[in-house]
Amino acid sequence: MLQKYGLSNYENKVYLKMLELGKEDAKTISKLSEVPQGRIYDILESLIDKQLVFQKSGRPRTYEAVDPETGINLLINKRETELKKMKATSTEEIKELVGKYRSQTRDKLSWKVAIGDEIKEEFAELLAKAKHEILSYVDVTSQYDGMRNELYQINHILSKLQSKGIKLKIIIGIEVIEALNHIQHNDPEFFKILDAYDIRITQTITTPFFILDGQKLLLKISQPTKRTVPLAALYIDEPKLGESMKREFNEMWENGEEIEMRLQFKQTTKHL
Repeated sequence: MLQKYGLSNYENKVYLKMLELGKEDAKTISKLSEVPQGRIYDILESLIDKQLVFQKSGRPRTYEAVDPETGINLLINKRETELKKMKATSTEEIKELVGKYRSQTRDKLSWKVAIGDEIKEEFAELLAKAKHEILSYVDVTSQYDGMRNELYQINHILSKLQSKGIKLKIIIGIEVIEALNHIQHNDPEFFKILDAYDIRITQTITTPFFILDGQKLLLKISQPTKRTVPLAALYIDEPKLGESMKREFNEMWENGEEIEMRLQFKQTTKHL
């Protein structure tokens, strides 16, 4: 009955029986409450600590329970005090436990593969989940058409994320830098879109990738015989790999060449 207030089974049996008995010695309480005599003194001492029982002087020693209203209120107050202490220390304990939980989950590699039409759908869904930053490398040399079409499709997502304060950085890989001028001249609308983002160019050509929040990765894989045709996309959620890729990206970014898209776009339109 009183276990919900924090009493053990034996404490509950002894206290309830003592409410019926009034003042009694330990041997009688043990017998009538059906609690082993070898345990009765421990149980009585515990109830005294909880202020539910008090000991009477004399021989033999006798014990008496406090009235039930006082007893239950004492138990409630004790539980409330314990809960306040738990709440006061819970924040730090939660942080410690979450750290242990994350250290375990980091060892579990989470990944999936998208093929064909799934690539665009999964890519758009992945981008929309970004919370802090998106770092991207795209290969213009071999995948200009694919990059152009993709950017047109996801531009509204990127713009929305950018308006929320999410940092966007794009590195464009192109083997011959001068070829960028040719693309710019023939596709000014494409450059107008690029003008909205922080972009650098590099002559380092590698597999196109995106890094979201330093953890989630998207690697785009082309067909071996047709580099301009996407074969699949590999999505990986693994912090250690994400951190490593981010370091590589930052190195490429530092060594990349800045391009003033706004100025270049204006100069191009003047000559059209």
